[in-house]
Amino acid sequence: MLHFHRHRGNRWYPVGLYGRVWAMTDRLPLPTGLNAAARAGVYAGRRVRHAIRGPVAPHGPSVCEEGVLPPRHPFAPLPLEAAAARFRHVHEANEAVRRSDGSWDPVPLDTGAPLGPSVEEAALRVPGYLGAYDALGDPVYAARAEAAGEHLVRRMFANGDLHLRGHLVPDLPYAFAGTALVELWQRDPPGRRDLLSAAVRIGDRLLAYPIAGSVNHACAPVWLFAALYRATGERRFLSAMVRRVRRTALAFQLPDGAWAGHESWTWYHGITTRALVDAYVALPFFPQWYPTKDRLAAAISRALNRLTAAQTADGRFDPVHPSAGAKERREFDARRQRGGVQFDGRSFRLAPGAEHVEGGYEMDAVVTAAEWLGIGGGVAHGLARGTFCGGLLQRLEFDTLAAGRYLALLHAEAAPRSRDPTDDASPGCGA
Repeated sequence: MLHFHRHRGNRWYPVGLYGRVWAMTDRLPLPTGLNAAARAGVYAGRRVRHAIRGPVAPHGPSVCEEGVLPPRHPFAPLPLEAAAARFRHVHEANEAVRRSDGSWDPVPLDTGAPLGPSVEEAALRVPGYLGAYDALGDPVYAARAEAAGEHLVRRMFANGDLHLRGHLVPDLPYAFAGTALVELWQRDPPGRRDLLSAAVRIGDRLLAYPIAGSVNHACAPVWLFAALYRATGERRFLSAMVRRVRRTALAFQLPDGAWAGHESWTWYHGITTRALVDAYVALPFFPQWYPTKDRLAAAISRALNRLTAAQTADGRFDPVHPSAGAKERREFDARRQRGGVQFDGRSFRLAPGAEHVEGGYEMDAVVTAAEWLGIGGGVAHGLARGTFCGGLLQRLEFDTLAAGRYLALLHAEAAPRSRDPTDDASPGCGA
């Protein structure tokens, strides 16, 4: 398999021999069959390690019996005007780094800037801009999302592979790109079958690759597989979706709803949590799927309550799980000391000591839960109040995702919709 991008070092893998093997196999260095065998060996090793270590003492509430808990701190929704102003500020910063081909360069202060525009830069902005357009009706926002989708299609090769920069593991950027294309197709299904066809080709490429070693990387394609199954009814996407969540998120969730190691950082936690919600919603209400839906429901409850437990009085999250080691805590402290980014309408500059965490993945997860299941909205309101009001930026693709998805939530809450009482997807603890 060819990789059309530079390697980027990854500091988040666990240390030791097992961690090095894990990192190596994520780069798919062998022929296809051997890659699949190596990945199966890594997962077998993880199961053994998990069994030897035994049950992990929870660092927060064990929540299945209690259902989804309300926020620890009461947060009122952010006024629409304030949320709109936040998105406008992010949009102005986006315009400063926008390219003529519909993509965006990284913020000049981003250490990934020499790599050029990545797939994530475009793909993660699409749902943000679509959410802002739905809430505010500004046609410029719709145009930016559509141009980003066209850019993603142009980055595709005939077999469905993408020209990547940045992330080495296909699971993450392929999933984000495919999901963005499906969301754009849903706006005009008859006229944009090309977008759905492109997303299907990306999904088929993911089916051919071994499942990534990192839980959040492995779960990201569930976003796409769930969307493709809902759009096409193709059973191969349903099977792949179920296989991934069973093998990763469901197999290795801790009693308090987190996942071990760096997977418990709230931004990675957000990726995995959204995957659980997407899988739950997409899985049919057929008797053979009831046990899996019950397991997903319990996992969603735990995952959302872990975010509730991590939310501080100012609405932000303490990203690092109490079980984190010294190395992980040092990594986060270094990120915190770097500070946020300020944009004055013309240029970017660092604001040392002014902490800002984007919250894009976390916001997307809790808004998705609120949209589909009617839970998690209170946590989203707190996160918006904690991250939007200071005017700081960090990585614009995440800031765009967070601000736009929150606008989508406000728009949905302001426009009550009729629901069929027989189609209640809210999860309970289950058997």
